[in-house]
Amino acid sequence: METDKILKQDSGKNRRKQPDRYCIDGRTHQLILAEYESGSTARVCMYQKEGDVWQRVLECMGYVGKNGLGKTEEGDRKTPEGVFTLTGAFGIRENPGTKMPYVQVYSNLYLCGDREHYNRLIDITQYPHDCCGEHLIEYVPQYNYGMFLDYNRECVYGKGSAIFLHCTGEKDYTEGCIAVSESDMITILRYAEPGIQICICRSGCFDLQ
Repeated sequence: METDKILKQDSGKNRRKQPDRYCIDGRTHQLILAEYESGSTARVCMYQKEGDVWQRVLECMGYVGKNGLGKTEEGDRKTPEGVFTLTGAFGIRENPGTKMPYVQVYSNLYLCGDREHYNRLIDITQYPHDCCGEHLIEYVPQYNYGMFLDYNRECVYGKGSAIFLHCTGEKDYTEGCIAVSESDMITILRYAEPGIQICICRSGCFDLQ
């Protein structure tokens, strides 16, 4: 795939200070940038760092929550802002060739929304209860392929759960996740390596340095 070179910019006194919530780990060599535009649309780009140069390997259209960015609680239909680690991949379909840890979705898997197991991936046969979370296998085509974000990794009840990067469905918005087409999701998965991060921000708020 032909790539675009994004040259490292020289630091200077006139550079706008970047908000702390948009600071990426200095060891990061792969980044997905999801820039919110308006409504529920976003521009999604994937970058790979080679030396001091960031190479853009993918650019596509994406969707965020129906109510935009700024997630604070469960059910607000907003996507969280900031930098998050993509901790692994999953899918109803078989691994398309990613180097990320891959969870093959099966009928007993839930992303739990109940207080005891909030924001945790569980096998319902190991934790029997009437789970109010997401039964992953039911979400076709959205969860044909996806990646886990470490949003609310402390699993604070009510702060928001089941935040993923996943495939688009019939709607031009999500319930709080980031969605791209299935073909773009497969491309992301095939490039992705452990340690990849995602920055979700408003357009123009983040400078890739």
